[in-house]
Amino acid sequence: MAGPPPTLGAAGGRDLISGLPDDLLREILGRLLSTTAAARTSVLARRWRRVWADLPELVLGDDLIHHGSLSLDAIDGALAAYSAAHVHGLKITVPYDTPAHRVPSWLRFASRRLAGALYLHVRAPRSTYQWEQWRARKIEVLELPPCEGATSIKFLLHGVLHLLLRPQLPPPGGTMFPALTDLEISSATIESSALGALVSMQCPCLRKLRLALLRLVTASDISIRSGSLRHLEVTDVRNTIQLHVAAPVLQVLDVRSYVAKVYVAAPSLEEVVVWSTCPHFVFADSGRHLRRLEVMRCSAMAPLVRRFDSVDELRLRYIVPEDGWKRFLDDATNTLPKCQTLWVSSIGNNHGFVPIVLRLLRRGNDIKKLCITYTYIPSTIDGSPMRSMSDNTILDSLEEIEIDYMKGSEDVLVEFLKQLISNTWSMPKLKSVEINMSHSPSSVNDVVHERIRAMFPPNISIRSNAFPNGRPRWIV
Repeated sequence: MAGPPPTLGAAGGRDLISGLPDDLLREILGRLLSTTAAARTSVLARRWRRVWADLPELVLGDDLIHHGSLSLDAIDGALAAYSAAHVHGLKITVPYDTPAHRVPSWLRFASRRLAGALYLHVRAPRSTYQWEQWRARKIEVLELPPCEGATSIKFLLHGVLHLLLRPQLPPPGGTMFPALTDLEISSATIESSALGALVSMQCPCLRKLRLALLRLVTASDISIRSGSLRHLEVTDVRNTIQLHVAAPVLQVLDVRSYVAKVYVAAPSLEEVVVWSTCPHFVFADSGRHLRRLEVMRCSAMAPLVRRFDSVDELRLRYIVPEDGWKRFLDDATNTLPKCQTLWVSSIGNNHGFVPIVLRLLRRGNDIKKLCITYTYIPSTIDGSPMRSMSDNTILDSLEEIEIDYMKGSEDVLVEFLKQLISNTWSMPKLKSVEINMSHSPSSVNDVVHERIRAMFPPNISIRSNAFPNGRPRWIV
């Protein structure tokens, strides 16, 4: 839409700002960091004073909270002044001590006007004094009203477990969130029955659910039944006894919370991630193949590897002997599922890591890519230098080796590689070796590269990369 013709400014010059089209003004203001910053532009020209009030997205409190100048009344005022029929994105960030009774009016605004994403972020206490204030607070109830236009809802209530989320009743004959596809609830208290009813009956289009740092009011089971859910993550949900999931199109199950028993009916399951101690897994309708299986605790390993015959990518995190890996490997009935990529990692001064990795390789089948991540490479194993491997391991499918390490002895790294390629091993299909060294100078990298290069035939590609300041997160 074209704006009014340019006018003369106070000094007689042309006012080019006032002549800009409204659509262009909204495009400019939409690129600012927050709605508050957009509202400040009203000092530039009279026509700008109300343009911010019909921006497609509102971001409130994000910048002011950093300077300690956030006013909850300013959030109320901005929502009251908003003039567009619908807002496509609403993000509100407030401090830890925000009273729960201030929030319902913001959620009612979203209930009436939102046609997109809602993000409510209550920041965690930062100082000791703030934490003491937080601990003294009583639990307050925060009711969730229906929101027919919400497609994504994220409640990131860091550390504020004093908020008890309680969904309201849906409209007669309807559901609370008919368009919702993504839901994340973090750091709150909720009743397990209310959580189950919300997910199972009030979100018919839900595709992704993340529950993190929650506390159930009483120790109880969580039951989730959804015909649309494809991705479920449960991280540190306290007071959970059992987790029951019935989701016919679920593809990703990610459990990072202690649960005594997990019962899953998910015939479309493709990825399973278990980062906690889960003694009992029951998969009712799942197939025998996974695209990815990731395990951090050995206690969950045995039932999982017995359930799945083949995995495209098997990731074993933070292997330490004390976690039961030695007992797992001593049991001849425990074999790894057939996998194309085996990824293993360890942290700390873990002397038992290398022999466990080599024993895992003996249990593997059809491994094409081996990825090993160390945060520390010990110079000895169980108090003695690394020993030579026996000659009963053949890696006749292995094509790639990738090793990441942060610190330790480069000599041990080279020695470990020597064991992999010694005459007692067979890797006829090996094509490439890549070494990524974090917190190592380039000069060390050059020396290691030459030593590794000398170990392999010229037809094998050797790459070594040094990251003196640490490996970028996007590479890991």
